[in-house]
Amino acid sequence: MAVDLIVPVRKRNDQRATPTRSLGRTAQAMRSMLLLVLAAALAGLTLALGYRGSLEVVNQIAPDDRRAEVVSSYYIACFLGNSVPVIGLGVLSTLADPFIASVAFAGTLAACSLAALAWRQQHQTETSHH
Repeated sequence: MAVDLIVPVRKRNDQRATPTRSLGRTAQAMRSMLLLVLAAALAGLTLALGYRGSLEVVNQIAPDDRRAEVVSSYYIACFLGNSVPVIGLGVLSTLADPFIASVAFAGTLAACSLAALAWRQQHQTETSHH
């Protein structure tokens, strides 16, 4: 898969690959639409379970008098986090080579991750000094 070429998470011969990744790779190698649909359904199921669990945590930690605001903000963040990158990658893929679009996407994701880590580190430092 293109992501494996750009950002190798594990070695290619690693036997610990997730079932979804393995099924997706098999679908790609066999050029099987049925396996691709099954891989997408499995990925969707795992994302749904993760979303459900995280929403439960948000509900537990939200103050009672602000729960609606917190959950609404969480919905918006999830929606934007899922849709904006996909739309951006699609637009960039039509304007440039799909590989270039994937590299730009991976670079943007890495930059955002580093910015979030830096913000968290700064925030933890500020709260520990007070």
